Amino acid sequence: MVSLNLARRLKLKLQMLPEPIKVSGLGGVPTYITASARVKITLGVRVVYVMNVWVTNIGEDVEVLLGMNFMYAAGVRLCVREGLVQLPDEETILMSGGASRQHIGLDLPVLSTRSLYLRPGEHAMIRIEYGQRNPQRDVVWAGRGDRWVTQVIYTAQSWATSVKVVNISEQMVWIDTRTPLTRIVEFGSFPHSGRFVRPGCQKYKKWKQLIYESTPSPEMRKRERELEELRQEQEPPAVSTPQYEWPSKIMLRPRPGTNAARIVQLKDPPKQVRPTNVERPNKFMCNVATQTTELTDVGTQTNAAQEITEVTVLKASVPESIEANFSEAGLDAEPSGSGA
Repeated sequence: MVSLNLARRLKLKLQMLPEPIKVSGLGGVPTYITASARVKITLGVRVVYVMNVWVTNIGEDVEVLLGMNFMYAAGVRLCVREGLVQLPDEETILMSGGASRQHIGLDLPVLSTRSLYLRPGEHAMIRIEYGQRNPQRDVVWAGRGDRWVTQVIYTAQSWATSVKVVNISEQMVWIDTRTPLTRIVEFGSFPHSGRFVRPGCQKYKKWKQLIYESTPSPEMRKRERELEELRQEQEPPAVSTPQYEWPSKIMLRPRPGTNAARIVQLKDPPKQVRPTNVERPNKFMCNVATQTTELTDVGTQTNAAQEITEVTVLKASVPESIEANFSEAGLDAEPSGSGA
């Protein structure tokens, strides 16, 4: 039912009834239903219903009154102990005139210690850390996202120990370390927010069906792996690999500098070649500013300029080693000419 004041504010199109219907309103006050309207009711952000409602004065300042038949079909749950209304998308609304005390139970998210990168059909196992909580008294609620679903794994002690995250989409999925995968909730309470369901309910069974449909079998994965390896073997190599002969002995790598030193030792030292039949040159040594004149011994003198040669030689210091070599070779210095 919708009140007349709310219908007037929302400007609903009313369909008047041919005859009013008398009903008992809130508090036992009789009232009359005079019209009906078609409205769209949105529960949370994901669930939308289009239905026909009665328009009348409900009483006690109540604007909308939903019957139990609608709430049961929509999946709305009532928590009388906490005074809360749980919507189908797991959002919570405080009941009017509910419990005055505010009791917030345990709501511990289960996070992954590392970022998850899942390909289509892949899964990852996340361990559940209870800490100081008692796993026999708390309940683990499974969660899901737009492209991934979780499944709670139990042990022989009948409490949850890990959660399985499965990619049910056809694209890569990245799950951050801050994304709650499941929630550890106190028994008798509900998660405060998020898309979480209790294991064993009808929606959780649908999630398990999605996991079964999206997860390939081990035989299928093995076949895909073999096909991928066969495809890689048939492709040409990216870099040409040279063909080497099969080794038949152990070869030692020479140390750096060994070959060069060996070659130098094999070479014979160069020998000093001395001419035998060579005329000894005439060398003259004199003091500074000493002029020496030598006459050429020729039979016929044709030119006077060729007969007399005037040579000026500067005396330089000669090492003793050079003088000793000259003495051994038998090259005696001739006496110098006439002094100045």
